[in-house]
Amino acid sequence: RKLLTAKTRINFYKEQLIKFTNHPRCPRRLRIIIHDYLRRLEYFRSYLKHPELNLPTTTNCVESMNKLIRKQCQHLNSPKALERWTKTFLKFHPTIMCNGVNHTQN
Repeated sequence: RKLLTAKTRINFYKEQLIKFTNHPRCPRRLRIIIHDYLRRLEYFRSYLKHPELNLPTTTNCVESMNKLIRKQCQHLNSPKALERWTKTFLKFHPTIMCNGVNHTQN
């Protein structure tokens, strides 16, 4: 989390994570997740690099949209029906609104 929000000491936090993954007791799954995170770190930190875009700091709005789509899956009979419903749903809800950076919770 510190690496995601840090404005300084980025290399220090990266080294700490790498050191953690090199420990013999680090679970393999966690090692994979950390390596993937470090590989894609610039994407995760886009909200810091481009403040003019007002990118959200979380994925809550996307997760909410996915929840609505998953809920509808229970009532549809085929993958084709789900595809049609999802396309229609997204046409009527073309934007995903977030509170933005200024309204994040503590």
